[in-house]
Amino acid sequence: MRYLFWASFAAVLLACGPSAPASSAASASSRSTVRALERVFRAPRADARWFAPSFLEECPIERMQDVLDVVRDTVGDVQGVRGNGDDYVVRFSAGEKNVRAKLDEQGRFVVLLIGPG
Repeated sequence: MRYLFWASFAAVLLACGPSAPASSAASASSRSTVRALERVFRAPRADARWFAPSFLEECPIERMQDVLDVVRDTVGDVQGVRGNGDDYVVRFSAGEKNVRAKLDEQGRFVVLLIGPG
C-alpha cells in the first residue's frame, strides 16, 4: 500500500525549471535548497508559499502535507540535509530519504520528489 502511495505521488510531481546554474551560483543554489528542505521537513504544516504555482497545480498543498506526515511518521524528525544540484539525502532520526529538489527564482519548490532511503 505504501509503495502505491509513493508511486502515485511520484507520478504527479512536475519536473520543470531552469537549467543548471554556473559553479558558484550552483553552490549558492544548493545552500538555498538545503535550507528549503530543512524548512519543509521541520515545519509541522506545509505552507503553500513554499511551492511554485505549477507544483501546486499537480500536487495540492493538502496532498503535500499528507506526504510529509507519512515521511515524519515513518522516519521521524529531520536531522540534516546533504547534497547539491538537484539530488539530496535527508537524514531523519530513524533513517534517510533520497530527495530530488529544485527551486525557482523565488526559492519555491518546482520539484520535490521524495524517494526511498
